[in-house]
Amino acid sequence: MKTTVLASVLALAAAQACAAPVTVGFENIANASNVTYYDNSGFTNQSFRFLLDHGHVIDSAYAPGAYAFNNGSDWLMHDSSGVMRISRAGDQLFALSQFDYGHYGRTGATSVTLTGFYADNSTITEVLTFTDSIQTLALSSAWNNLSRVQFAGSGNQAYDNFVFNREAAAMATVPEPASLALAGLALAGVLVVRRRRS
Repeated sequence: MKTTVLASVLALAAAQACAAPVTVGFENIANASNVTYYDNSGFTNQSFRFLLDHGHVIDSAYAPGAYAFNNGSDWLMHDSSGVMRISRAGDQLFALSQFDYGHYGRTGATSVTLTGFYADNSTITEVLTFTDSIQTLALSSAWNNLSRVQFAGSGNQAYDNFVFNREAAAMATVPEPASLALAGLALAGVLVVRRRRS
């Protein structure tokens, strides 16, 4: 019986660990104090693929003060009016909950359309207005069960700190503390009944 309780606790802990969000930044992709270039290519970071028609990963020590987007860490530049795509390795579904964005240059407000593609190819969109300051966009729980996202619009885009969840539907199904307590009481009740019968 103690083994059953321990196994249940471990299984619940493992399920919550899998549902934990992961923050994807761009540290150690560019060479120190330099830039890594991507033309119709990309890279994978923490199991997420970034494909850019033209862009760069900028080391935080590269040309300090030259860019408006300077958050003290390495960041992603998409300086094209084309499309930047993000998907998960193995074409697995994921959730996108937030990211930082802004201009890398000082060029005034522009906009970019963010589109999320669900497994059935239906979409969700959000229009981002870029200004000369770094902003954080927190997305709703509808940005879940995605096969990919894409950014399309004017150039001068800078991004960092994407917060993903590798478990599809995890944003919508993470149990609240009260739900966990009820599940624990139910498990305890089952064990008491089982003990009385034996």
